[in-house]
Amino acid sequence: MITIKDCINSLKEAGILFDTHDCSEVDIKSISFNSKEVEEGCLFICKGSTFNPKYLVDAIGNGAVAYVSEQRYENLPKEIPAIIVDDVRKAMTEIALLFYDYPSQKIDIAAVTATKGKTTFVHMLKSTIEAWEESCGLISTIEMFDGKEREESFNTTPESPDLQKWLAQMVSNHVKHCALEVSSQGLRYGRTDGTRFKVASFMNIARDHISPSEHKDFEDYFTAKLKIFEQTEVGIVNLDMDYSDRVLEYAKSNAKKVITYSLNDEGADFYCHDIRKNGGYTEFTIKSSYFDDGEKPTDEVFEISIPGWFNASNATAVIASCLILGEPVDLIKKGIKDAKVDGRMEIFSSDDGKIVAVVDYAHNKLSYESLFSAMEKDYPEHSKNTRIIFGSVGEKAFERREELGTIAGQRAKLSYISADYPGKEPFDKIASEIAFYVEKQGGDYKIIEDRNIAIEEAIMTADGPTLIMACGFGRLNWQKYADGYVPRESDVECVERCIKEYNRLHKS
Repeated sequence: MITIKDCINSLKEAGILFDTHDCSEVDIKSISFNSKEVEEGCLFICKGSTFNPKYLVDAIGNGAVAYVSEQRYENLPKEIPAIIVDDVRKAMTEIALLFYDYPSQKIDIAAVTATKGKTTFVHMLKSTIEAWEESCGLISTIEMFDGKEREESFNTTPESPDLQKWLAQMVSNHVKHCALEVSSQGLRYGRTDGTRFKVASFMNIARDHISPSEHKDFEDYFTAKLKIFEQTEVGIVNLDMDYSDRVLEYAKSNAKKVITYSLNDEGADFYCHDIRKNGGYTEFTIKSSYFDDGEKPTDEVFEISIPGWFNASNATAVIASCLILGEPVDLIKKGIKDAKVDGRMEIFSSDDGKIVAVVDYAHNKLSYESLFSAMEKDYPEHSKNTRIIFGSVGEKAFERREELGTIAGQRAKLSYISADYPGKEPFDKIASEIAFYVEKQGGDYKIIEDRNIAIEEAIMTADGPTLIMACGFGRLNWQKYADGYVPRESDVECVERCIKEYNRLHKS
C-alpha cells in the first residue's frame, strides 16, 4: 500500500507535479481511471481529452479518497485531496509503477511490436516458454493471463495501471516470463514507460493506424514504434522488413545489445532458410552461432504447425527471444512445434473437399497480402474462387478502407463487406467506402452488416472448389458499436457450424 505523500514525492521527483490541495496523509488501496471500477480507498485519475467531471463525481460516490488531474475541480460532493499535474498520462504511469512496486524488475518480459504478427508472436512464445517453465504470462490483443486467471482484452496494450497490475499478479503467481504485445498507441501514450523489456522484437512496419485519433502520419506511427528499444536490454530486428536500416540504427543507439534475423540475408545472426512443407507442419532451418558457443554458426531444424511461410519468419523472432531468455534449444523445438494460435489461420474443410475456410485476425494491408499469398500457394484450385468476409473499423485507420477494398477487389471473386468495429460511425458509410475500391478493381461484392449471416451465405451458396476467408475477428465474440460491446458468435464458431450444416446437406 502507498500513501498520498508517496505519490506526491514520486511525481515531484519525475518533475510533473504542479500543485496539491488538502493532501493530508491518506492511504491508497487501489488506483483507477475508470469511475465504474472505483472502490473504497481508491486514487482516481482524471484521464482523457474528453474527460467529463461527472466521472469524478461518480468516483467519489464509489469511494475515491483523492484524485489526480491536470486541473482542480470545484463543487464536488465532498472535498477530497487533489494532486494537480502537468501531464496526467505521465502521472498515471508514475503512480502505477509506484503502487505495483515496479514489477518488470522482477519478471523477464519478451515484448514485440509490428504492423502484423504481434498476436502470433506472443502466443508462439508463450507455448515455447511453457515447454521450459510451468507458466508464461501473456498480454495480447486477445487475452491476458497472469499464470492463474485469464481475461479478455479490449486493448492491444492496456493502460499503465492495468499493465502494471497484470505484471504484478504474474510476479505474485511466481511467473518468471511474460509475452507482451506492444502497440504504437501503447508506446506513443507512455503506457509501457518505466517497464523493462528483457528482449524486444521489431518484426515489420507498414502504413497503418493513420487517423486524427491515432497517428497523424506514417512518420508519427513509425517513430512511436521505435520507442520500444528505449526500454529494452536486447533488441531483435528483422532485416527483411521495410526501413530495416533505420530500425537497426535506432535499436543500436538505445538497446544494450542488438541481434538480427532474416529469411534472405545469410549474414543475419539468425538466418532462416530452406522453408518447406512436411505433412501438417512447416519445417525450416535456422543457422546461428547462438546455437553453439557463440563462435561458429550451426544449423538447427524447427517445425511449426501454423501455416504460411511468413510464420517461419515470426517463429525465428520467437526462437531468438527464447534463446536470449535462456531456454535450451531442444525445449524451444518442442514448444514451438506445439504452438497454436486460436483464431490465427485456423483452417476448416468440408467433407467433400470443395470448401476450405480460413479464419484469421488479418485486419490491415500487410496481413491481407500475406494471408492471400499463403492461401493461394497452399490451395491454388480453391483460391480461383475466393470469397472474403471483412470490414474496417470506424472512426480511425481510414486508409484501410482503400487498402483492404483494393486487395479484395483484385484477389477475391466475391467480397462480403460486413461490420468490423463501427463504433459511432455509421456502418453504411464505412461499407460504401470499401465497396468503392472493391468495384474500382472490378471485384464483385455484397454488403451484409451481420458477419455471421455473411459467413453463412458465403459457405452455403458456394459452388465448386471455394476458399472462404473470414478476416479480422478470429475467436473474438464481441463487436464495438456506439452503445458499447455487443456479443456475437465468433467467426470460428460460425464457420464450424456452417460447415457442419453444409456437410449434412451434401452427404453423398
